[in-house]
Amino acid sequence: MNFEPNEEQAAVLSALERIVRPHQTLAPTDLVRPSVYSERLQQDLSEAGFLDIARDPTARVTAALVVAELAKLPVCVEATASILARPTVCPEAPAPVALVWGDTSTPTRFLPQARTVVVIDEHGARILPLTAGDVSEVSALFAYPVGVLTPRALE
Repeated sequence: MNFEPNEEQAAVLSALERIVRPHQTLAPTDLVRPSVYSERLQQDLSEAGFLDIARDPTARVTAALVVAELAKLPVCVEATASILARPTVCPEAPAPVALVWGDTSTPTRFLPQARTVVVIDEHGARILPLTAGDVSEVSALFAYPVGVLTPRALE
C-alpha cells in the first residue's frame, strides 16, 4: 500500500499549509483559554474552497487529509462536519455545521459558531438553519467551543 499523498493531494496540502501558516502559534493571551476558535481561519478556508473540497466524490480522501491537517493546529475551526458530512447530507447548507447526535440538550461542539445544525436521531436527520438566539454557549474545558440548542431553534 502507498500511504504517500498523490500529486493532487500534495498540491492541496501545500495550498492548505500556506493558509494555516499564520495560525501555527498562539498569542500569549490565548494560552490561558481552554479553546481558541479562529473565525479568520474559518473564513480563509471557506474562501479558498477547502470547505467544499468533498463535493467531488473522488476527493473524499483528500478532504479527510485536510481535516487531519487542521486537527494539528493550536487553534480550532469547524471543519469535520462541513468538509466530510455537509457535501452528502446538506450540500447547500451554509458552513460551519454542527452535528447533534440524539439528545438536543447535550452540549455540542462548534454549535456556537454553526450556521447549520444537523440533528441525527432515531427518526433520521433534520437540517436546521441557525440564527441569532438559537444557541446558548456553554462554558466548558474542552479544546473547542460548545453550546446547546435553545427551544426556539427546534420550533
